[in-house]
Amino acid sequence: MAWTTQTPPTDAVTVLNAAYMNAFEANLLSLRNGNDHYVRLYLSGNPSIANNTNTAVSWTDEAFPQVGTIWSAANPSRLTAPVTGKYLVLATAEWRTNTANLRSINITRSAGGSGQYDLQSQGASGGRSICNAKLIVSLTAAQFLTVRVFQSSGGALTLHGGAPDRTRVSVLFLGV
Repeated sequence: MAWTTQTPPTDAVTVLNAAYMNAFEANLLSLRNGNDHYVRLYLSGNPSIANNTNTAVSWTDEAFPQVGTIWSAANPSRLTAPVTGKYLVLATAEWRTNTANLRSINITRSAGGSGQYDLQSQGASGGRSICNAKLIVSLTAAQFLTVRVFQSSGGALTLHGGAPDRTRVSVLFLGV
């Protein structure tokens, strides 16, 4: 829809009718670029991550239906840019209880990008430990990101999944 001119109310007692409000809403919606892309993913299970192994997270579930085509169950560890522009990425890895050594999360960009973004968190003394990554990154169409986790507890360690508020990632297209 194209922008339509509306006659504004002329006094304080004029009641806005439904036709006016519908046209106003349509005008606002027409200002959007129609290029929305976002997804929020999580793990339905609790995968075991081997000691001293940088492991790509294979996402299993959408917290709500995605808009656009950032993620596909056919290639569950890739978060692919459908269009060129800037993206906000928020990732969290929640680890089951273990206090030994390091846990980390990193976000890696595919070929053509300028490297890797590492964010690390030391294991907590008791209870679970949580690693977070937050960044804005420029991607060209078809470039992809992977969220990778690492731990050095001395044995396999479990990522805490099973709900949208545990191990998760969100990707939002911000624009060009």
